[in-house]
Amino acid sequence: MCIAALRGILPLHMEITTDILASCTVVHPTGTLDRRSAPELESALQTLTDMGHSRIVLDLSDVGEMSSAGLRVIISAAKLLRSERLGGDLRLAAPSARVVQVLDLAGLLPVLKVFDADEQAIASFTEAPPGKKLA
Repeated sequence: MCIAALRGILPLHMEITTDILASCTVVHPTGTLDRRSAPELESALQTLTDMGHSRIVLDLSDVGEMSSAGLRVIISAAKLLRSERLGGDLRLAAPSARVVQVLDLAGLLPVLKVFDADEQAIASFTEAPPGKKLA
């Protein structure tokens, strides 16, 4: 599923695809995560949480660069997903060395759950979210 509700209305700077799995939802942005593209990712994540998805893996394997605007989206999403209302979490998967450097400089590596591969991040969601059963 591709979340592109604004395609045709606003120019998009980032392609975002999602895979809804039994244990979590994988979000795969492609491109640079900066002030132009951050709102697109933020909107996609908000749409998913509004739909009840509270366990999200953000696969950063195709994000080459990330600015402070991208950091803001990741921090906001993690806070929202970890809130008492949602009771979920955000996992980051396969970030490039440059993205890891940005996360490290911002002091976020100890706060966020970062995995080398999306398979590891998906596997880290070992049980179904409250009220849902794994297929």
